[in-house]
Amino acid sequence: MHYGYDRFTVPDNHGAAPAAHALLNWYYMQNCLDDGGAPEIETLVVQKCAEELLYRDTPLSVACMLRSTQDYSKAKRTIDTHNTDTAVSATLYATLMKCNAPELRDNVYLTEPVVMARTTLKQKNASEEQLVLIRECIERLSGMSEVDQLRELGLTVNTLLFNADSDYRTEIIFRAARYVCLI
Repeated sequence: MHYGYDRFTVPDNHGAAPAAHALLNWYYMQNCLDDGGAPEIETLVVQKCAEELLYRDTPLSVACMLRSTQDYSKAKRTIDTHNTDTAVSATLYATLMKCNAPELRDNVYLTEPVVMARTTLKQKNASEEQLVLIRECIERLSGMSEVDQLRELGLTVNTLLFNADSDYRTEIIFRAARYVCLI
């Protein structure tokens, strides 16, 4: 009988990206064969999967982020690279789940993100890096919401500049004020 690598892996029928799926298969197969010999690259592999699955299967991407958001730089890279509400929300959700998992145990999967955010703030169960990441995610989501509201007024707004450049932000707000006064 001839054995092949594909006989030991789960078929990719969940819409996962081929590169991420192949990378994940390789990592865990190699990790098992080497008795866990490469734990330092696990977060890189899982982060790559989280990024590729983000728009295809967001819940699975969040599950992958539970491992990779332990490293602040990788989580920050995700929200910098994919500057969308989906990416920022998924990163925020994974971070909140990680902060609240010891307290809520299995109920962490059933708890709403707002409740987890309040619990995190009240019980101070997040590290400094996690708090910085949570703060940044909330700021980005707030900025995205403001951009959406300005676009509803009929203004053209560059989201990246609006969130990164305070002068551009001020200019857009003044333009919105002038526009509202004209109406």
